[in-house]
Amino acid sequence: MIGTSNVTAKDIAGTWKYTQPAVSFESEGAVTKVGGAVAASKLEEKMSTYLAKVGISKGKFTIVFNADGTFTSTVNGKSVKGKYSINGSTITFTKSNNSKIKINANVKKGTTLQITFKADKLLQFAQQFGSVAGKYSSTLSTVTQLAKNYNGMQLGMRFTK
Repeated sequence: MIGTSNVTAKDIAGTWKYTQPAVSFESEGAVTKVGGAVAASKLEEKMSTYLAKVGISKGKFTIVFNADGTFTSTVNGKSVKGKYSINGSTITFTKSNNSKIKINANVKKGTTLQITFKADKLLQFAQQFGSVAGKYSSTLSTVTQLAKNYNGMQLGMRFTK
Protein backbone atom coordinates (compact mmCIF):
# COMPACT_ATOMS: atom_id res chain seq x y z
CA MET A 1 0.00 0.00 0.00
CA ILE A 2 1.15 3.53 -0.65
CA GLY A 3 2.09 5.73 2.29
CA THR A 4 -0.79 7.35 4.10
CA SER A 5 1.00 8.67 7.19
CA ASN A 6 2.48 12.12 7.52
CA VAL A 7 6.19 12.32 6.75
CA THR A 8 8.34 15.35 7.53
CA ALA A 9 11.63 16.71 6.20
CA LYS A 10 13.16 15.73 9.55
CA ASP A 11 12.01 12.11 9.01
CA ILE A 12 13.86 11.78 5.72
CA ALA A 13 16.90 14.03 6.29
CA GLY A 14 20.13 12.19 5.47
CA THR A 15 21.69 10.04 2.79
CA TRP A 16 19.53 7.32 1.27
CA LYS A 17 20.88 4.54 -0.93
CA TYR A 18 18.74 2.76 -3.50
CA THR A 19 18.13 -0.89 -2.64
CA GLN A 20 15.35 -2.15 -4.92
CA PRO A 21 12.29 -1.23 -6.96
CA ALA A 22 9.02 -0.61 -5.19
CA VAL A 23 5.50 -1.30 -6.37
CA SER A 24 2.63 0.03 -4.30
CA PHE A 25 -1.13 0.08 -4.62
CA GLU A 26 -3.55 2.90 -3.91
CA SER A 27 -6.10 0.59 -2.28
CA GLU A 28 -6.75 -2.96 -1.16
CA GLY A 29 -9.11 -3.26 -4.14
CA ALA A 30 -6.25 -2.53 -6.53
CA VAL A 31 -4.16 -5.24 -4.88
CA THR A 32 -6.96 -7.75 -5.38
CA LYS A 33 -7.51 -6.77 -9.01
CA VAL A 34 -3.92 -7.39 -10.06
CA GLY A 35 -3.37 -10.57 -8.10
CA GLY A 36 -1.72 -8.99 -5.11
CA ALA A 37 1.84 -9.66 -4.08
CA VAL A 38 2.55 -12.05 -6.95
CA ALA A 39 1.96 -9.37 -9.58
CA ALA A 40 3.95 -6.81 -7.58
CA SER A 41 6.86 -9.20 -7.13
CA LYS A 42 7.02 -10.01 -10.85
CA LEU A 43 6.82 -6.36 -11.80
CA GLU A 44 9.57 -5.47 -9.29
CA GLU A 45 11.81 -8.09 -10.94
CA LYS A 46 11.19 -6.56 -14.37
CA MET A 47 11.69 -3.07 -13.02
CA SER A 48 15.01 -4.06 -11.46
CA THR A 49 16.31 -5.10 -14.87
CA TYR A 50 15.10 -1.94 -16.59
CA LEU A 51 16.28 0.41 -13.84
CA ALA A 52 19.74 -1.18 -13.88
CA LYS A 53 19.99 -0.42 -17.60
CA VAL A 54 19.64 3.29 -16.82
CA GLY A 55 22.11 3.19 -13.94
CA ILE A 56 19.66 2.88 -11.07
CA SER A 57 21.04 -0.04 -9.13
CA LYS A 58 22.35 -0.83 -5.66
CA GLY A 59 25.35 1.33 -4.84
CA LYS A 60 24.91 3.56 -7.90
CA PHE A 61 21.97 5.76 -6.95
CA THR A 62 21.67 7.90 -3.82
CA ILE A 63 19.51 10.78 -2.67
CA VAL A 64 20.63 13.16 0.05
CA PHE A 65 17.72 15.02 1.66
CA ASN A 66 18.70 18.10 3.67
CA ALA A 67 16.45 19.40 6.43
CA ASP A 68 16.30 22.79 4.64
CA GLY A 69 14.22 21.29 1.80
CA THR A 70 17.04 20.75 -0.70
CA PHE A 71 18.24 17.45 -2.11
CA THR A 72 20.94 16.01 -4.34
CA SER A 73 20.39 12.84 -6.36
CA THR A 74 23.42 11.03 -7.74
CA VAL A 75 23.38 8.31 -10.39
CA ASN A 76 26.69 6.82 -11.54
CA GLY A 77 28.60 9.83 -10.24
CA LYS A 78 26.37 12.44 -11.94
CA SER A 79 24.51 14.72 -9.54
CA VAL A 80 21.34 16.76 -9.90
CA LYS A 81 20.22 19.24 -7.26
CA GLY A 82 16.76 20.38 -6.42
CA LYS A 83 14.25 21.25 -3.75
CA TYR A 84 11.56 19.15 -2.16
CA SER A 85 8.53 19.76 -0.02
CA ILE A 86 6.36 17.31 1.86
CA ASN A 87 2.66 17.55 2.55
CA GLY A 88 1.39 14.51 4.43
CA SER A 89 2.55 11.54 2.37
CA THR A 90 3.15 13.50 -0.84
CA ILE A 91 6.65 14.68 -1.73
CA THR A 92 7.13 17.25 -4.47
CA PHE A 93 10.48 17.45 -6.26
CA THR A 94 11.48 20.71 -8.00
CA LYS A 95 14.58 20.99 -10.16
CA SER A 96 16.97 23.75 -9.03
CA ASN A 97 17.62 25.18 -12.48
CA ASN A 98 13.98 24.99 -13.62
CA SER A 99 11.29 25.70 -11.03
CA LYS A 100 8.61 24.80 -13.59
CA ILE A 101 9.62 21.13 -13.37
CA LYS A 102 7.72 19.70 -10.41
CA ILE A 103 7.02 16.04 -9.87
CA ASN A 104 4.81 14.62 -7.13
CA ALA A 105 5.39 11.23 -5.58
CA ASN A 106 4.14 9.25 -2.63
CA VAL A 107 6.57 8.87 0.26
CA LYS A 108 6.44 6.23 2.96
CA LYS A 109 8.93 6.02 5.82
CA GLY A 110 9.50 2.98 7.99
CA THR A 111 12.71 0.99 8.27
CA THR A 112 13.18 1.95 4.62
CA LEU A 113 12.19 4.97 2.58
CA GLN A 114 9.80 4.23 -0.27
CA ILE A 115 9.14 6.77 -3.01
CA THR A 116 6.56 5.79 -5.62
CA PHE A 117 5.15 7.60 -8.62
CA LYS A 118 2.17 7.26 -10.88
CA ALA A 119 3.45 5.30 -13.88
CA ASP A 120 4.17 8.21 -16.20
CA LYS A 121 5.89 10.24 -13.47
CA LEU A 122 8.60 7.62 -12.79
CA LEU A 123 9.98 8.18 -16.28
CA GLN A 124 9.77 11.95 -15.87
CA PHE A 125 11.57 11.78 -12.50
CA ALA A 126 14.34 9.59 -13.90
CA GLN A 127 14.84 11.95 -16.83
CA GLN A 128 14.90 15.12 -14.76
CA PHE A 129 16.47 14.06 -11.47
CA GLY A 130 18.31 10.86 -12.29
CA SER A 131 20.52 12.06 -15.14
CA VAL A 132 18.88 9.58 -17.50
CA ALA A 133 19.80 10.36 -21.08
CA GLY A 134 17.27 10.22 -23.90
CA LYS A 135 18.60 6.92 -25.24
CA TYR A 136 17.45 5.25 -22.02
CA SER A 137 13.98 6.76 -22.05
CA SER A 138 12.58 3.88 -24.10
CA THR A 139 13.84 1.42 -21.47
CA LEU A 140 11.96 3.17 -18.67
CA SER A 141 9.02 3.78 -20.96
CA THR A 142 8.60 0.00 -21.14
CA VAL A 143 8.29 -0.13 -17.35
CA THR A 144 5.73 2.64 -17.25
CA GLN A 145 3.69 0.94 -19.97
CA LEU A 146 3.59 -2.22 -17.85
CA ALA A 147 2.22 -0.28 -14.90
CA LYS A 148 -0.44 1.49 -16.95
CA ASN A 149 -2.07 -1.91 -17.36
CA TYR A 150 -2.84 -1.94 -13.62
CA ASN A 151 -5.13 0.82 -12.38
CA GLY A 152 -4.13 2.05 -8.92
CA MET A 153 -0.51 0.88 -9.11
CA GLN A 154 2.48 3.10 -8.46
CA LEU A 155 6.14 2.43 -9.29
CA GLY A 156 9.25 3.64 -7.58
CA MET A 157 12.20 2.80 -5.41
CA ARG A 158 13.15 1.73 -1.90
CA PHE A 159 16.11 3.22 -0.08
CA THR A 160 18.01 2.55 3.13
CA LYS A 161 20.12 4.96 5.17
